[in-house]
Amino acid sequence: MAAAHISGTRNVTEMLSHLENGSDFNLSPEAVSLLSRIPDGYIPLPHQIAGHRHTNGKEGLLRDVNKPDILLKPLVEKELKFYQFLQSAITAQEVARIRDFVPQFHGILQLRNPLHSGDYMELEDCVFPFRKASIVDLKIGKKFYKKGTDESKVLRTRVKYTVLERNGFQIVGMRVRFDSLVSSN
Repeated sequence: MAAAHISGTRNVTEMLSHLENGSDFNLSPEAVSLLSRIPDGYIPLPHQIAGHRHTNGKEGLLRDVNKPDILLKPLVEKELKFYQFLQSAITAQEVARIRDFVPQFHGILQLRNPLHSGDYMELEDCVFPFRKASIVDLKIGKKFYKKGTDESKVLRTRVKYTVLERNGFQIVGMRVRFDSLVSSN
């Protein structure tokens, strides 16, 4: 229910006013505090199903209300290098073929306000054209840590992604919209 209200608001200030006016948002005081740090003109991505969200002090995915087909993902240097590699003219033809299956990278955006500053990657929101999208978030690959990674982090990650190491992929989030599968005839 909250996602419907969030996607209909123009900015976080408007969303927080819904909270004060008794809407059916059910957010913790910590979540309200984190949301108040988001610059006006941006909202949490309404259809995020996995990954870092605006909780526990972490920054999550955002949407610019003026560019709804673009999502903003907190910049991670490894991911940035991946997107830059895919876009490079010297990328091998075999690698270039996966471009059609990866969100288009549009650059880096620096968000600054008195309560928050952060760098974000601007990526194509692949589900934007769909009103009732079913979404799956997969982790792909068997190795999920680098050589020399702290052993305690490796153990925590192994517990979290037990299927990944064995099968080479794992579903980390999924939302199926059954109403989009039913014919209206």
